[in-house]
Amino acid sequence: SASCSIAFGMKNGESLARLDELAALLCEAGFQAQVSNCILLDCWKKYASMSSNSVAYLYYDGPAGVVRQAPDYKRVLNEVVSSAIHIACAMGTRLPDTLVRQYLEDFEKFPLETTTSLYRDLKSGKAPEHTELHHIIGRIVEWGAETGIPVPYHQAVYNRYKVST
Repeated sequence: SASCSIAFGMKNGESLARLDELAALLCEAGFQAQVSNCILLDCWKKYASMSSNSVAYLYYDGPAGVVRQAPDYKRVLNEVVSSAIHIACAMGTRLPDTLVRQYLEDFEKFPLETTTSLYRDLKSGKAPEHTELHHIIGRIVEWGAETGIPVPYHQAVYNRYKVST
């Protein structure tokens, strides 16, 4: 992805010289890398986006171009991202109020054929237990249940693909 970057840091926000050195080495090697002073916020922003993309492609059973043809996709994506934001907040990390708008703007710019590795894995016939399904979508389902925050689209996708236990 053109938006590939590496962010890393300490959970407590501590600044360590060796992290700055690592970021400098990665940048010299041609990577976008930065030390974060709030890595939990960065992780949640990435997770909200990544899990929302996977839910969207699997829910609509197609890449970005297929998703954007559905008349209700903006409402659904808004709910999917908002669910992740509410869960993050319930678990102690407040995400920016602009995240939903930014996510929807970014989604509009994706090439028509854009998918996620989870979508490609499941659609190629890979067994769900050998994919990231539980980590990317199942965890949101679990956290939704724990926090009382509804995650209907995550739940629908997870139920469709998970292996029965």
